[in-house]
Amino acid sequence: MAVSIEKNDAVWTIILHRPEVRNAVDQPTRVALQTAFEDFEADDAARVAGFWGKGGHFCAGADPKAKTADGKTAWDLIQDNEKLKNTDAYWRLNDLQIGG
Repeated sequence: MAVSIEKNDAVWTIILHRPEVRNAVDQPTRVALQTAFEDFEADDAARVAGFWGKGGHFCAGADPKAKTADGKTAWDLIQDNEKLKNTDAYWRLNDLQIGG
């Protein structure tokens, strides 16, 4: 499972689980992240989403080794997705907390 969600009342924590590649985003991870944030948006009780990565790394970005069947990288797909680009989020980067 590349992404998991922990819920504590109105607070969600979305967690990347790909520490072997510093939580780099491939296509299945991108889909899982998109679904997680869409589920968060659809939940009227949800107020805050935290986002962090397991293994001491937040996220290395797009996985440069991963490509879709049509040759796009995960980064291409993230950049094409307005919902992911424009989501307000609260980020936890290895215990440094940033609101956005």
